[in-house]
Amino acid sequence: MKRILAVYDAASSPAEWAECNRQFHLALCAPANNARLRKMIEEYCLSTTNRYPHLRMSLDTEKNEVQSDHYAIVDACKRRDVDEVVALIERHILDTRREVMAAARPAGLDS
Repeated sequence: MKRILAVYDAASSPAEWAECNRQFHLALCAPANNARLRKMIEEYCLSTTNRYPHLRMSLDTEKNEVQSDHYAIVDACKRRDVDEVVALIERHILDTRREVMAAARPAGLDS
């Protein structure tokens, strides 16, 4: 996963970020060997059949913040700190959701 994150760090376009993010999340879930989780990531979160939603998500989120989350998740996994991994992933999902929803709102609307 560190290799994926290094490529992500060097990536310069939102399309590259989207692909690196896809690879990271699939690698993160791989050890669970959970077909349902992988399918959810592929179909709903990362849309491997329709890249537009994932590319849009990459445009709407701050690359450095996302990468900071990713590195923290990997470090917590290495320490086998399950509670921290869960908390970090939950925060990552909620922050991404908030940023994407904020970007989708018409300008000038508060809520």
